[in-house]
Amino acid sequence: MPSGTSKDFAPRAAKNRFLKCLERGGSVAAAAKAAGVARSTCYDWRQRDAMFSREWERAVETGTDALEDEAVRRSYEGVDKPVFRGSEIIGHVREYSDAMLMFLLKARRPETFRDSKKSKTTELDLKGIRNELFRKFPASAATGEGSGVSDGADG
Repeated sequence: MPSGTSKDFAPRAAKNRFLKCLERGGSVAAAAKAAGVARSTCYDWRQRDAMFSREWERAVETGTDALEDEAVRRSYEGVDKPVFRGSEIIGHVREYSDAMLMFLLKARRPETFRDSKKSKTTELDLKGIRNELFRKFPASAATGEGSGVSDGADG
């Protein structure tokens, strides 16, 4: 197609298939495949078509909501998995995703559920401690030796 002939250079149907896949939580690669085009084509559409770019963002948000809903369902309601004896299904067991639940908690309450909590103790004031020791032990203060504590000026 000659360049510059049309702002909407891609068939609308292909764009719609792409957006529908993103809305279901699909990746850009999966959505491009569903649209029957290369990923790079989708990024070109996004760069050249402001309306399509906005639709893409909305589709990603919708898809992310769908993924979050599914994560909540799997962690809270669980998933039925078959129980086998040999090659025969003899029942089902409901499994819950504790790992998914933890990811959800970390996302919603990072201050409570983050992996490493920062220490609530304040940093040591080494210079202040050294000065306090010199006050208590005036002989060391006179020479400045024996403290073993640097004021930080020498590295």
